[in-house]
Amino acid sequence: PFDRTWNTNAIASTNQLASAVVQHDHGRGLFVYDGPVLLYAITGRALLTPLVFTHHLNQEIERNVSQLDTNAEVARVLAAHPGAVVTTLTPRNHPVNAQTWAAMQTYVHANCRQVALVQNYDHMIVTPIAVWGDCRPAPLRLPPPPTSHRTAG
Repeated sequence: PFDRTWNTNAIASTNQLASAVVQHDHGRGLFVYDGPVLLYAITGRALLTPLVFTHHLNQEIERNVSQLDTNAEVARVLAAHPGAVVTTLTPRNHPVNAQTWAAMQTYVHANCRQVALVQNYDHMIVTPIAVWGDCRPAPLRLPPPPTSHRTAG
């Protein structure tokens, strides 16, 4: 807390991440899979899940520590097609929840583009954090066609 340069870098890197989210989520929501959860507050984006602390999402020993099934919750959030996802390029919390990591990776590579890579100063380490944005919206689900109810006559 007494290292002014570190604090200046930490503020700047978090602001860079927030700016990328705001510019590239198109108002469709933010999912922080592994990165600063402060991004929800400074971007004004709503929480898409009550599992806000990223260790609950991406670390195997934290899987299912809440009332929610972690893997199902991540699948639910990604099925809603958030407009931006924030994560590290490689897992940093071990042991890794391989199912949520794979689901998140599949989502960003199929639906988004990497719009920023920021050297984030957090917890006294510097970690590259990616913002995947401009994610495709969920496909439209058309209602089934009406069925005719003919009576035999």
